[in-house]
Amino acid sequence: MSRRPRKRVNEIFEGSGSMESLLVEVVDDTLKEILGKNAAEIIYDYLKNEFSLGLEEIPRKPEAFSTGLNKFIGSGSLALEKAIVKNIYSKLRLEREEKEGFTFSDHVKFTLSYTPSHKSPRKAST
Repeated sequence: MSRRPRKRVNEIFEGSGSMESLLVEVVDDTLKEILGKNAAEIIYDYLKNEFSLGLEEIPRKPEAFSTGLNKFIGSGSLALEKAIVKNIYSKLRLEREEKEGFTFSDHVKFTLSYTPSHKSPRKAST
């Protein structure tokens, strides 16, 4: 099974839109890891048809992703969102604190504003 080559974290941040690319990669990898490739593709088709939301648009429209995922999967969508968030923070080498009421969308917005100017892990108030 062929996997696409992984970029190192510092390579991810070169060029415009690179954080969005990282988020798309993490969403895709997480869904495929948990649900399998076929199920992930079915979800992407559903999001595209019902919400006009492509995979590459998730970083810019995280609320639509959450809504669509919830309508398709139901309450299990929260577990998927938590896994995606966990993987995003892990990929960025950030520590994450649980903060009540912080949504998937809030986490995506936080990571989009993150800049890798710190060498040591940064603690996110999330």
